[in-house]
Amino acid sequence: MNRPALVSLNRPAVVNFTGACSKLEKGVFSDITEVLRKIDKNLAPNSLSHNKIGQVKDFASLVILSQTQGRSFFDVKGGDEHQKKLAEKEFKTIANNLISITKKS
Repeated sequence: MNRPALVSLNRPAVVNFTGACSKLEKGVFSDITEVLRKIDKNLAPNSLSHNKIGQVKDFASLVILSQTQGRSFFDVKGGDEHQKKLAEKEFKTIANNLISITKKS
């Protein structure tokens, strides 16, 4: 059975980042946090903002380069150097936050 392609193979998909994050946060609360709290309030004691590990700005100018080259935002050929350095800094901060959290466990 032939199915239509959901994403054009000629162009990378670009997502509305802000809208996607908002939907994700709402989904995490209703699908995970709320369910865990019904079982035991101690399973999800903190607010979403307390559990935030970082925030990444919309690097739209680097997205297409990243997708077409198969590289991280900060390793792409081309693009704004300042944006690439900022992307690397933000993702390293998130990685370090995750490492810190997992060491506490």
